[in-house]
Amino acid sequence: MSEQHHWKTGMSHVEPNKILIRGYPVQQVMGKLSFAGAVYLLWTGNVPTAEVEKLLNAMMIGSMDHGASPPSVLAGRTVASTGAPLNAAIAAGVLAFNKYHGAAVGDSMAMIRAVVERHEKTGKSLDEVAGEYLEELKARNERAPGLGHRFHTEDPRTKTLFALARQCPIQEIYIEAMEALRRALEKQVKRPMPINIDGTMAACLCEIGFPVELGNPLFIISRVVGVTIQAWEEQQREKPMRQIHPGDFEYDGPPERNLP
Repeated sequence: MSEQHHWKTGMSHVEPNKILIRGYPVQQVMGKLSFAGAVYLLWTGNVPTAEVEKLLNAMMIGSMDHGASPPSVLAGRTVASTGAPLNAAIAAGVLAFNKYHGAAVGDSMAMIRAVVERHEKTGKSLDEVAGEYLEELKARNERAPGLGHRFHTEDPRTKTLFALARQCPIQEIYIEAMEALRRALEKQVKRPMPINIDGTMAACLCEIGFPVELGNPLFIISRVVGVTIQAWEEQQREKPMRQIHPGDFEYDGPPERNLP
């Protein structure tokens, strides 16, 4: 092999009878970390603390499905309805994630960090800086990512994730910045604008020093779980090549119940 084609990777190493994930034998990772913890290890190179692992696991669970109406699910079901294999339906669902649906975690992280940096640089309160930042977005006709929801006036996942984040050794400055942005936006638009799952994940990920560039992919690999089963259900229960109405559907699964 010519030297000009030589390249390096620090992710994993495989040789006969041995698989290393960031230097750790895979059988040790399999026995000691959850899937979310192993993702953190592979993506950051660090073994998560128990608190961080629990937070990441909860984020991935909270992101994995949000009903039958999101565009990613409709895209996956539509492709599944054509008789395509599940991998094609899953790919269609993933391609539907973009600026306004399921891929605002990274943008939210950047926004939160910008507000915190301005707060620290100017000495102004988070509420004052958040208001100024949102006014700048409004002047550019841009939306604030991570705030507002089509269904919820209070996202049921936010309190749980923020509580788990506070169990980690964090500053809470990024969570406080997201709350300041929520208050400023509600004042600006004069209606409830809850922190949605994108904004919640963003604040939590900022708190634990997670790379901004990997915020969206973390959400996407979580939601792939939901897209997959939605597409499979489409093939099991519905006629092929049907016209799928985005709102005319009925839930007939188990009623609300508590985990034992």
